[in-house]
Amino acid sequence: MTFSFKQFRILSILFLLATSTFAQQKELSLEDAVMQQYRKFYPQSLTMFSWIPNTDCYTYLEGYQKLMKASVKNPKAEEILTIQEINEKLGAELNWFSGMEWKNENEFYLNDGKRYFLWNLVEKDGKILHGLDDKAENSTFHQGTENVAYTVDNNLHIHTGDGKKILVTENEDKNIVSGQAIARSEFGITNGIFWSPNGQLLAFYQKDESEVHDYPLLNITPTP
Repeated sequence: MTFSFKQFRILSILFLLATSTFAQQKELSLEDAVMQQYRKFYPQSLTMFSWIPNTDCYTYLEGYQKLMKASVKNPKAEEILTIQEINEKLGAELNWFSGMEWKNENEFYLNDGKRYFLWNLVEKDGKILHGLDDKAENSTFHQGTENVAYTVDNNLHIHTGDGKKILVTENEDKNIVSGQAIARSEFGITNGIFWSPNGQLLAFYQKDESEVHDYPLLNITPTP
């Protein structure tokens, strides 16, 4: 069998690529696996990467404290805001840009699970949209209407964007629970509250264990 110069050159290139790829592979040692050092092999990524609507620009976090901005045409990022600036303006105590979600090219939402904020980059100021009860849990925000649904104990509530408070369920029996994920998040569903796309309807899980008897757990530790 004979090879032309062109075929020989192609085979040589393929051999070099295969050798290079093999050389770049690094085995994970037992120490790396046990001590969880495998994280150093993670590919680099941008924290909370997000496109700014209607633009070719994007943002990401640096150290969770700084909001950085770059664009497709100019990938060199610049700092545009810090979480400390937001806290000073709003009197908030946000530890980082938690729950950040763009509303439009100039405004974005933030929340800490209890309070929801809207920040305007042009005006360099913002406002609080919702301040929920201290017992509020499972809060679920709808961006279009700025309504937020949440639970307090076993009942479901809504705060509307115009400040109204709506009690959705009135379960006096603690065995009836509304708005919470069921049975350790079966099928990967981790929430119990679901807004419709236009925010006009709200679906939610409701668990009724009123006919399930309590089963006593006996303490068998002490020796009789």
